[in-house]
Amino acid sequence: MRPRESLLGLLAALAAPAFAQEPTPQPPVPRPSERVSQQPKVSLEPTAEELRAAVEEGLAFLSREQNADGSFRIEATLPPSARGPSETVQRAPVAVTALAALAYLAHGVNPRHGPHSEALRRALEYLISRCRDASAPEAGYIVDLDDSLSRMHGHGFATLALSEACGQFHKNAAEATRLRAALTAAVQRTQLAQSATGGWWYDPIAGPAHENSITICAVQALRSARDAGFAVELAGIERAIEYVKRCRKADGSYKYSWDDEKSSVALTAAAVATLIELGLHDGDELEQALEWIDAQPGLPGFPERAQRTTYFPHYERLYVALAYYRSPDLGRWKRWFPRAAARLLGEQEDQGEAKGAWPRRGSGDPSVYGRCYETATNCLVLSIPSGYLPCFRR
Repeated sequence: MRPRESLLGLLAALAAPAFAQEPTPQPPVPRPSERVSQQPKVSLEPTAEELRAAVEEGLAFLSREQNADGSFRIEATLPPSARGPSETVQRAPVAVTALAALAYLAHGVNPRHGPHSEALRRALEYLISRCRDASAPEAGYIVDLDDSLSRMHGHGFATLALSEACGQFHKNAAEATRLRAALTAAVQRTQLAQSATGGWWYDPIAGPAHENSITICAVQALRSARDAGFAVELAGIERAIEYVKRCRKADGSYKYSWDDEKSSVALTAAAVATLIELGLHDGDELEQALEWIDAQPGLPGFPERAQRTTYFPHYERLYVALAYYRSPDLGRWKRWFPRAAARLLGEQEDQGEAKGAWPRRGSGDPSVYGRCYETATNCLVLSIPSGYLPCFRR
């Protein structure tokens, strides 16, 4: 376990497949065409064994969906008839592979031996192999030529995944040498891409543009790398903290950038989770932000489309979970997590080739990023209490 320091950082005892509920026998028995499919039977407060089993099923699905190069299959689960004009299938293999690698690590998977070790090792190898070498203009940038979507979000998640995996290899192993070289370059690229404002943008070079969600993704990766023993300039992290704080609105929510007034539950939760991890544990501003999240319609992390001007339910769910878990007052987490876990178990596919995936057909929040993306993020949510990932610890 890596020690945590008070100044910076980021992003289970868990899960079980849901079993089909047996219908109560009643005469006359309906014909097959008249039968209504039963909802999975899920505890109102899933046990640790149920949660762990559900995560295991999710990881088994991911392992089955892994491509030969170590990335994961991208298949939109939102049918064409339900997509908006911009909701075509979105390919983001770098980001999805990084999230899948984090999901394995969060469940305690070891890349050297044991269940899913090969899948994790191949995912890490994919990320390492996509790190541009020193001869490239954007050396250290983790990018796939077939991926125009992940950009610096994907780079940040990939850097985070590599740093969280760093301690899983023997220092002198060939894999460790390659991983550390890629991670060193990725950290340097991240620092070089920080703008004068303290924020980051979609491109791997510094410029005048900046955006809060990318800034959060970048700084959490830098914190994790610093905890893993890599050289990270504290001044850059401090400037990132100030950038995120300047994105706060008077109502307690956090907006997308200094010059964009639009805020969201997803970004507010991400800001709170990251600021707490970076050492800002107390203060009225964080409490106001948490109260703002609490006041939004529905269960935080499970939005209806009509309830949100921006709709990124899986991103929102992960950061709401982290914000509540890291909050000095664990009361929110204790109230939220059993409800969230029960809902997730009820939405997990429990049969067929997609067993273990999210969402079960006809439920949940289908995504244009595919079932591997959804499954990885939901496994991460359910794995937070396990404590395997240093970046998830309180």
